[in-house]
Amino acid sequence: TVRKTITDKSSDLSKTCSYPNSLILLESPRTWDVRPDFYFTEDDKIIMDVPVDYVDKFIELDNAGKIKQRIRAYASAQNDQYLNKGLEPYKGRNFHLAGIKFFVDGALGSRGAALAEPYSDDKNTKGLYLIEENELYDKICKGIELGFEIATHAIGDAANNTILNVYEKVRRKYGYEPILRIEHAQTLLPDDIERIAKLDIKIAMQAIHCTSDAEMALKRLGYERCRQRAYLWKSLLKQDIKIMGGSDSPIEPYNPFTGIQAFVERKSLKSGEEFFPEEKITLAEAIHAYSDSVRENFGNEYNIGLHEGQIADLIIIDNNLEKNIASTIVLATVANGELIYKK
Repeated sequence: TVRKTITDKSSDLSKTCSYPNSLILLESPRTWDVRPDFYFTEDDKIIMDVPVDYVDKFIELDNAGKIKQRIRAYASAQNDQYLNKGLEPYKGRNFHLAGIKFFVDGALGSRGAALAEPYSDDKNTKGLYLIEENELYDKICKGIELGFEIATHAIGDAANNTILNVYEKVRRKYGYEPILRIEHAQTLLPDDIERIAKLDIKIAMQAIHCTSDAEMALKRLGYERCRQRAYLWKSLLKQDIKIMGGSDSPIEPYNPFTGIQAFVERKSLKSGEEFFPEEKITLAEAIHAYSDSVRENFGNEYNIGLHEGQIADLIIIDNNLEKNIASTIVLATVANGELIYKK
């Protein structure tokens, strides 16, 4: 546990930046994604689409006390892999098999993301769907009845509209208790933001996609579609939707500070130009996406926090995140109230 004299739990950055020697105490960024190869860096993670054959190994490592960070995992489900393996929800000391993951469409770069209108640089295609809507609904219902949370990859605006149609039917059948989330939500139809809020859908976004793909997105979507529909971080926050920050590793680097910088600056990594800066979010909001937002979306199941009696998950870094955020160095990590990393 941690003494409550450390800091007030507040998103007001001024209350967490008053430490000497440019050190800052923040609740641990808990959405680092890693490849499921059992190499764990110094913070907690959500691992998406875990191959089902790896789950037993994670449980074995957890039982042996070899996993020092909490891991919330989602097993592969597109082709019923988790069913064929006979997996059930599992929660150990630090490993939690919480959910299953599906895919609605492909990626924007390959023109596989399902769009409502044709691609700007290829009028002959609107992308592709990887699963039919009714089939996805049936698979999701099966997972919910087994006690799993549901996560679904959707990048194109049509794909996001489709999964919202499915989730709307799921809400009518099961109510608001099941946790439903969308991975990426890179392009959204304007009316779908209100639907996300109304249906209480959790949104996991990877800000680095915007800054690494800015030029490509302009080619695929065109200027107006990018302005109105792409990477709508601020628009989501205005609807009180708690977006969660992540990396999409190994597609992108898993360092959360690159994601925080992308949220705040929204600058192309190639040209350095801002990409529709009206959708930038503040530093406090970006940190919140990588910390409090995750806990709030999942009910703080481990009682993590910086108040007396809570379990301490925090990091100490070498600067106050005022500039060059991506180059930030972690000096120490505390997980479960235990120092597990020191530079």
